[in-house]
Amino acid sequence: MVHKGEEVVIVGGSHSLHLHEKLAIAVSKAMHGHSLQETKKDGRFHVHTKMYLDGAILKERWMDELADSFLKHKPLRAYNSKTRGQKNKKVQKKQGDLHWTYGTRVVPVFVLSLASVDPHLMMEDESLLWTSDDVVIVLQHGTEKIPLSYVSETEKVHVFPSQVQRQIIAGLASVVGGLSAPYERVSHIHERPVVNWLLAAGCHPFGPFSNVSKLSQLLRDVALSLEEQLVDLSSLLYDHRLQDAYMNSNYILESSIPTQQYVDHILENEKEGMRCCSIEYMQTTKSTQTQSLFYAVILLAGFFAYFVVIFFSSPVK
Repeated sequence: MVHKGEEVVIVGGSHSLHLHEKLAIAVSKAMHGHSLQETKKDGRFHVHTKMYLDGAILKERWMDELADSFLKHKPLRAYNSKTRGQKNKKVQKKQGDLHWTYGTRVVPVFVLSLASVDPHLMMEDESLLWTSDDVVIVLQHGTEKIPLSYVSETEKVHVFPSQVQRQIIAGLASVVGGLSAPYERVSHIHERPVVNWLLAAGCHPFGPFSNVSKLSQLLRDVALSLEEQLVDLSSLLYDHRLQDAYMNSNYILESSIPTQQYVDHILENEKEGMRCCSIEYMQTTKSTQTQSLFYAVILLAGFFAYFVVIFFSSPVK
């Protein structure tokens, strides 16, 4: 998802929550629980509380506590022994150094690795990932696997909290590339995202049915193409070329319509082919019609005999 001439700089680090009191408090306050009713083997409903980590609250509290120089996208600079004190001199850039840069986008990826927590702890919607437009939060802990409410074939789907590479890739694809899960779309009628699980399996890191940590060539092309058009549109708006921006936005909208129609067509065809059974309506045969007529005559004869018996058995006044 990187264009030609662009550079990706990864700045990694590990910090203990015990050394950051306010961040640890934010994690504690982001813990919530909701009641669930499940049917056990004895056929009875059992109510229990399931804990989850609220990503929205966690992000809101973390943003207030983390360093402003990192989150507000300030310029980056390398302070090493060779470049210190050469502020007014032209310094040759070297591979791996950090220099003053403008227009750089910083995307924080927080891998929250917890110990001694609820073994079934997850984030909202039975996921280990939470994203917004500027941050990625991934939950990690030592539980081997957690059963989900989804079923594949005849077995339950599991998520592995100790292996979060797929969730990190999905978060970066969503925040940096503007990609969404292939099976998910926004519904203005329902005012919420709706899903179609026909596209849940594939070469992508999204959702409970994925098992790869990479993006397909199709999704990479979509991310690059959409980003190029939006960057051109933003530059036109910045230069106050409103007429050109209007034409460019119309082109983006028109180019997305055939894609949506193509996807709807593919989904409709796959829906027909993936049905487990079909119902066929057949006309009744002649023998069946004759049999039905025979039973109808017997029923009428029975009613006639019943009324005759009632009529003659009644006393004469």
